[in-house]
Amino acid sequence: MPSVDELEKRWGSRWRLRSERQLFSMQENAVQELERRRVEGGNLSLDAFAKQLKAARKA
Repeated sequence: MPSVDELEKRWGSRWRLRSERQLFSMQENAVQELERRRVEGGNLSLDAFAKQLKAARKA
């Protein structure tokens, strides 16, 4: 999300609506985890990745 990254670098959370900040934060965490696993060479499908995230969240 290059354009979102640029907004975050320049404006922090000020560019987002107050009501959307928590949702954005949760989505950003998922995106960061996806990127981390991609860099590590993970070959999971999006569905398998989503199941792993849900299991980790419940643990």
